Amino acid sequence: MTSSSTTTQSNVNAALNILRRTPVECTEENLNAFSMLFNPSNPEAVEDLLQVVDCPLKVASDPNYKHKKYILSDHNRDGNSYRSPWTNTYYPPPPATATANTTPNTTTTTSGGFFKPSPKLRVLEQQANEIFESYKQLYYGKDSDNNNSSSSH
Repeated sequence: MTSSSTTTQSNVNAALNILRRTPVECTEENLNAFSMLFNPSNPEAVEDLLQVVDCPLKVASDPNYKHKKYILSDHNRDGNSYRSPWTNTYYPPPPATATANTTPNTTTTTSGGFFKPSPKLRVLEQQANEIFESYKQLYYGKDSDNNNSSSSH
């Protein structure tokens, strides 16, 4: 083991020890701080740290669908906007909304490059959301909307 890799591992271990003792809500902010601290001198430590630490999921609500909650993830993100699985709408709205043609039954994108599922895939997504909603109601009970978010994403 070289001195550089030993230093990298030591830095990552120290950061992990600090992260274990901080509130989960601050994980993303603390990771950004460690990235800024390590990056100039040790970019390998930043990469190693980002590979082993998961940030908590964030949740948003769709204002056009009874404020139904959905998870914000890389799978429904495009740029700085997130697509709601309930209304197929991006929040915040993308700057352009003209539709570009693609092959049938695949995907559709807006002129800004934002992903929209094809009509066939959208129907499958809606069916999956309905099935998951039924499962959630049966498992957690009728008033589970206030406590849990569901989505096929």
